[in-house]
Amino acid sequence: MPKPQGNGEDTSSSLVAAAADSFTFGPSVASNSMHRLPTPMKKKMPGQGFPSGRAHAVHLPRPSAPATSLPGSPTRSRYCMADVMAEARQDFQKARGLHPPPRLSAPQPHMSQSYHPPHPATAPAAPYRPFPIVSFNHMSKEVLDYELSRDFYCGVLGFIEIPRPAFENEGVWLYGFGLSLHLIKSRYPEKRLLLKGRRIEHFEEALPNVDHMAFITSNLNEVEKQLREHNVFYKRFGSHKTNIHQIFLFDPDGNVIEISNCAPPVGETTCPRVVGMGGPASPQSRL
Repeated sequence: MPKPQGNGEDTSSSLVAAAADSFTFGPSVASNSMHRLPTPMKKKMPGQGFPSGRAHAVHLPRPSAPATSLPGSPTRSRYCMADVMAEARQDFQKARGLHPPPRLSAPQPHMSQSYHPPHPATAPAAPYRPFPIVSFNHMSKEVLDYELSRDFYCGVLGFIEIPRPAFENEGVWLYGFGLSLHLIKSRYPEKRLLLKGRRIEHFEEALPNVDHMAFITSNLNEVEKQLREHNVFYKRFGSHKTNIHQIFLFDPDGNVIEISNCAPPVGETTCPRVVGMGGPASPQSRL
């Protein structure tokens, strides 16, 4: 760093400029004190230079300063961000009247210090409060053509259309079998078409293991008969181990619907007996 001249002129600006290109700290500057306020410069008398030849007030490190010394260069101090953050956090919490977090005994380079609140398990358990839900309200489905979907749910499955508020987005409200169904026009039809194609392609080979809604019927064979009459694509599956027989089908937008002959009681995995078939079962699916 250039030594200031003693010609009586103000050399503070030149010192700042010189310090901007220097990352060297003298032996009197500790490695963990770089975040502290600089030592004030002594007043310069006319015709004199700075007493020590150093101006600690202008030794400003750059954030991009190298962390280690280079061959042939003066010793460089390591900028310990852990110390800076820990002391700043202590000052902030003291100002708020809080206790500072425990500080590590020996901060290491590249090691962050943070305060972690007590584990929830150590906190006293709050009394149980049931969530204030009283009933299921409705289900929404994203559709490409809400009028086509309305015709399917009403004309094939037996839903009815009910009044709907004048929302900005287009759609219809349906009701049937104790369920309110809201059909909403998709804002991203290209993505919806892609999803529909993938589901139908997979459905041709395996069960549609995706999100779906399910209904119970008292006559599964009649359901199958009417699906054939409406030319609806479906697949039928049955298990003698569980006594559950199912029909899976798509709505016009690729949403999966399940219709089964029974549902196991809560806590059980099988139906007690085969019910809800309504007559001879069809051995083949409508493909």
